[in-house]
Amino acid sequence: MKRVILSSLIIILLLLGLGCNLSTTPTSNITIETSQQSKTAAVLPEMSTYTGTIHDIHDLGKITNISIDYPKGWTVLSEGINYPLTFILQNTDGMYQCSVSISATSVGQSYNLLDSFQQEIKHREYNPMPGTFFNIVTPMTPISISGYPAYEITYVENRATSDESMEVWILSPDNMLYTFGGGVQLTYNYDDYSGIIQHMLDSLKLW
Repeated sequence: MKRVILSSLIIILLLLGLGCNLSTTPTSNITIETSQQSKTAAVLPEMSTYTGTIHDIHDLGKITNISIDYPKGWTVLSEGINYPLTFILQNTDGMYQCSVSISATSVGQSYNLLDSFQQEIKHREYNPMPGTFFNIVTPMTPISISGYPAYEITYVENRATSDESMEVWILSPDNMLYTFGGGVQLTYNYDDYSGIIQHMLDSLKLW
C-alpha cells in the first residue's frame, strides 16, 4: 500500500514543478478568502467548471464524481492509469507555467490521514532528493473539503522547475485518499497566483 501511495505522490510532485503566467487570461473582480490563518484577497481570472469523474490512480474501476472551478484557457489533461487529472497553463512557447492536479488512491480501513501525511512530510524534510532541500512555509493545517477531513500544507523545494507549492490530503468515508497539489514555476512568485490555486481547492466537490 505504501508503494502505491508513494508512486501517486511522485506523479503529483512532478506535476507541481509547473508554473504560472496569467497575462493571457481575462480577469474579473472576485474576492476570495484562503483557508490559511493569514487570509488574503485575490483577483481571479474568469473561471469555468469542470464536472466529470476521477478514478483510483491504479484501478480505473473505482470512480469518484468531481466538480472543480478552473481558469478559462487552461488545458485539462484527462487522468488515466498512473496519471492524475491535471489543469495546466502554458506560455506562448508551450512551456508549462502553472498546474493543479488531483489524484485518488484507495487506502485501508485503518489508514490514519494525519499520521500518514506527517510521516510523508518528515520523509521529504529529512530525505530530500540529491542537491535539493525541503522547507515548510505554512504548517500542516486541518481543513474540510467537500465535507471530508483534510490537511493542507505549503512548502518550497529547490527543484529546477518548482517554487512554493500547496499540497492537500483528503480522506473520504469509503477510504479513498485524494491528493490535491498546486504549484508555480520558480521564476514566479507563488503569492501572486495562490488565489487561483486556493479558489480551485475551495470549489472542489467530491461524491
